[in-house]
Amino acid sequence: MRYHSCKGTYQARKGTLRLADDHVGFIVVYDVEYFECEECGDYLFPYLTAKKIGQARDQRISEILQSRPISEYISAAETATILGISRQALHKHRRISRGFIYQLQFGAKTVYLKSSVLQFKETEDGRFLLCPPERAVVFQGWMGSTPSQFSFLAGDPGTPLPPIPISDFQDAINTASSRSIN
Repeated sequence: MRYHSCKGTYQARKGTLRLADDHVGFIVVYDVEYFECEECGDYLFPYLTAKKIGQARDQRISEILQSRPISEYISAAETATILGISRQALHKHRRISRGFIYQLQFGAKTVYLKSSVLQFKETEDGRFLLCPPERAVVFQGWMGSTPSQFSFLAGDPGTPLPPIPISDFQDAINTASSRSIN
């Protein structure tokens, strides 16, 4: 398979990826398959690898948000008032439902991170770096029947793999995971 920009050839690889993320720092995903261009180093991810990356990122965001004090969160009614929309419009808003405002579920209730709501009101994007650069957390879990391990690192220069932005294909992961093939 050839890359359209540099005319290099993609080679199948299996191993560890270190990916830069604008919101959680770095995500290191172990034992995944991917394709790397031998000319420019660009990556392509098969569906299962992209899904693992997305799950690791979502898990890390959830962990960080759960570690924040409840006083930093506001209700759906307060969020709707700040944004100048109804609660129904808030719950149906496409960008908000896709994570452009950080939110947590507490049982049947959804609460919103106030600083994220205020930033969303100004910029239409309430996402920002959640993890301080010096923090590192390791998560081990299972994906389906395959054991997998994820390390979430922010600012760890000790890992030799080059960081690549994953924000460009995050929407593709969300779209692909919403379509189930049976």
